[in-house]
Amino acid sequence: MLTTEQIAATAVAWSVGTKLNGSRAAVDATSHGAERLAQAGFTDQLVQLTKTQGVTFKQADGATVFLREASPGRFDFIVEGQNGVITAHRGWSQKSVERLARNYGWDWP
Repeated sequence: MLTTEQIAATAVAWSVGTKLNGSRAAVDATSHGAERLAQAGFTDQLVQLTKTQGVTFKQADGATVFLREASPGRFDFIVEGQNGVITAHRGWSQKSVERLARNYGWDWP
């Protein structure tokens, strides 16, 4: 579990696109998105896996959603807008993802 200070430092690293201990690569993100990436424990590798090995679709507001089944019935997702990552979460249940999809108008399979 990350401390508040670690989350804040990691979020700053994500938002300015710097490397943190060699483990973070430049990822465009809003300040909220950077905080969510840090809190969820996304690494550059997990961001790339989520973006390339899952499904991609649009949200009602035009943002792009990257959704990957990380383990049976558990999902990681990243929502990205014009200014970069808006939010990101890991390990959500299928029921929670379905509720989110309804609430945000995901155009998904």
